[in-house]
Formats: sequence, C-alpha cells, structure tokens
Amino acid sequence: MPGEQMELGEDEQLFMLRRAWDNALHTLSGKICKVTFESYIRTAVPIALDGETATIGCPSPFAREWFKKYLNQIQSVLSGYLGTPVQINLQILPTPQDPKNDGVRTGKRNDSAHELTPRPKPFRRPNIDLSFISINERYRFDNFVIDRSNRLAHAGAMSVARNPGKEYNPLFIYGGCGLGKTHLLHAIGRAAKDKDADVQVAFVDGEMFTQHYVSAIRERKVDELRRFYRQVDFWLVDDIQFIARGEQTKEEFFHTFNALYQTGKQIVITSDCSPRELKSMDERLRSRFGSGLIADINPPELETRVAILENKCMEESWEIPSDLLYHIASAIQSNMRALEGALTKLVACSSVLNIPLTTDLAQNILKDYFIDSDATSRAKTVPIDRILQTVSEKLNVSVSNIVSEKRNKEIATARQIVMFLARELTNASLIQIGAATGGKNHTTVQRSIAKVESELPHDSSLAQTITQIRSELTHRP
Repeated sequence: MPGEQMELGEDEQLFMLRRAWDNALHTLSGKICKVTFESYIRTAVPIALDGETATIGCPSPFAREWFKKYLNQIQSVLSGYLGTPVQINLQILPTPQDPKNDGVRTGKRNDSAHELTPRPKPFRRPNIDLSFISINERYRFDNFVIDRSNRLAHAGAMSVARNPGKEYNPLFIYGGCGLGKTHLLHAIGRAAKDKDADVQVAFVDGEMFTQHYVSAIRERKVDELRRFYRQVDFWLVDDIQFIARGEQTKEEFFHTFNALYQTGKQIVITSDCSPRELKSMDERLRSRFGSGLIADINPPELETRVAILENKCMEESWEIPSDLLYHIASAIQSNMRALEGALTKLVACSSVLNIPLTTDLAQNILKDYFIDSDATSRAKTVPIDRILQTVSEKLNVSVSNIVSEKRNKEIATARQIVMFLARELTNASLIQIGAATGGKNHTTVQRSIAKVESELPHDSSLAQTITQIRSELTHRP
C-alpha cells in the first residue's frame, strides 16, 4: 500500500546483506590489522538478515573470539551500508562432513573382487619399542597465523587434510627452525582425526623412524614393522634430515615411502632445507619428494609475529600491553617457538616475582634468547631526536611539522618513517615513541610502523630512502 514499506522476502534480505557485507569488507580492510582481517574477518560468512539482526558465521570458536574484538566497529560499518542500524549475531559455521557408509571406506576397492572393502582393523602394534608423536591439540589450522611467508604451505596442508592422497602427494614443507612446520603437521593430523575418528595417523620424526628401524633389526621384527607402517592412512614425517645418517635406514624409508605412495596414502614431510639441498639423501628419494607440492616457510613479518603473540595471549587469557608485544616481536624474528617462549617466561617472571610487566623486564628476558640477540642491541644508542632531525633533512619536512597533527601525505610519510626507525634503532616503547613524535598514542605508532612494513616490499623508493637514512644514523659518529 502507498506509504508502507514493502517487506522483503528472505532471498532479497540475504542478497542485501551479502552486498552490504562485501562493501563493509572493502572498508574494513583498511581499518583492521591485515593479518587479523585476512584470518578472522574476511573468512566470516553472512548467513541471514532478520529485521535489525544480521547473522554472521565464523569458521571456528577461535575466529569468533577475534571477530568480537572488532564487533562494534564492524556493526557500525555494516549498518552504514544497509542503511539501518543492525546488531550482529555470531554463529559457528558447521564443519563439512563427508558422507559415511556403515563400516565401509568409500572408494576403496578390492583388487581381485573389485568390491568395496570393510574398514581395516585398528593398528596392531609390533611387539617392539614403537612410539609416535602425539597430536598436540593446541596446534590447529584455526590458530595458525597466515601471511605471505607461509601461505602456500598452509594451503597445501589444508588441502591434504581434506583430500588425502589426491592433490598434493607428497607434500614437502621446508624452512628454518620454529617457523610453523610442526604446527602444520599437528593440524593435518588433528583435522584428519576430526573428519574420521578411525583414520590411522602415524606421526614420527626422522630420528624416531631411525630408532624404530634399529629396534626392529635388533629384535628381528623388520617384517612386522613394515606391515605396521603400510597400514597407515597419513604418514607425517617431521625433520626428515635426521634420517640421512644410515644407508639401511634410508633404504627402508624409501620402500615405506613407495608402498604408501602407490596405495594412495597421504605423505607429508618437513625439513630444514629443500629436497635438492638434502645432499645426503639418494637422488631417487629427492626426486620423489619433488613429485608432489614443495612449499617453503620463511620468517614472518613483524605484524604477523605480533599476531602470533596476540593469539597466545588470547589462548592463555593474558593481558599484555601492545608495546611489550611489539618489543618481543621486534627482537625475535626467526624462531616463533622462541617468540612464544619469551612471552611465556615474561608472564611467569612477572607473576612469580610479583613485578609489573615492563619493557625493562622484557629486555632482561630477551637476553636469554640468543637467536636474534643482535636485534635487541644493534644501534640502540640512536636518540629519537636525531632520527627526527635526519628524516627531516632527508625528506625536507620540518621537525615541527613531523610532530604536529598535520596529516598531508608528505608529513604523514615522514612521521611514519620516524616511528618505524625509532622502533628499530632505539629501546623506546611505542608509548615513548608516540610522546617523542608529538604525543601520539601507542595505537597510532603501531599502525604507522605496520603501514611502513607493508609498503616496503612493494615501494622501492621508500625502501631506498629508509636504507639511506638508516645507514646515515648507524654509521655517522
């Protein structure tokens, strides 16, 4: 009737919500930390719009908790695109399940009768010293922080967990110590078990496999060990480089690999170097490693390292100031296990000694983590006022403008470079850097540093400018 608002059907409402959500994502991508946005906001799905309530689905409880941190901001942006205020109701998206046939493994055929075969009996462990790495419940796909340094490895791991033996077999992941290779192996094993509780997962490392084989030889049970290994569905092998010591062990590994590969069982291998760099391995093994997907993991960027620490804080319900997280993430760059260890020790020391969480305490803790110790000491005597003066001269922007509230592009860029270099070349906290650049709060400093870091790989002019300024600051007497 005239003067009355037409009521929309469910399909039209959902269409409106989806269109508004797409627009909201575009706006939010510039307002929320990139790693958080890509991992926990973009992965959410609009489900329904009912009056003033928009239902959004999150892929996991962990993702929902992260979404809640930005709920008010997201509701405001989404309401703007819908043209009416809405409240967001968060739901957990159901996990896709494969159809199951009673006691029957779909697609498995008996070679002689060409019929579907019943599920194999549970593992019958050989009567020898045989142990496996237990799947760690804390290492899951939903708490693995993704960035460009590990995106391919993560995507490959997700794929083999969903479709074992189909797309990427074997999956070979390599990279330095503490970058997340073992995390992905645990996540694959956990996801496989969640999908099918009866799936057989064998998780070993190179040294453990060697011990299994030596024990089998000593007790004359090699055939029993072989039969056992050949009945697994997922063979997850961590640190393959440690297998390369004995010729017989490598020979046994080769035959186990072939047997599992030829029967379509999923093989995932990690190493500290690429297959072609495993010089002590036979060429036939290295060529087989390369027949599937080879994915490397590199040290993550600062923003990602901070996100890893934030994940840890959320899981443990720790309240840690952002400037301390940045301080730890700046000091430890190439080992995420050490990164989390430093945070844990910081919290433990604060609790046991009943002293506040401070930058000085963090600095003392970091002395025990030698991995990137140079990052905590190099060029730390550069005063912030000298950084301000050098950037001012290089970019022809006055110091008074840099520390002002002005936001035009030239001044904002100079201010961001000062903050970035102050974080790198001084012991100052984010709060102290903000105070030295005109009383900016630590969140502004944090975002400025993150912006410079995100642009450096793509802006050669910016990279060259920062390199020149850094060189002048660290070499000038």
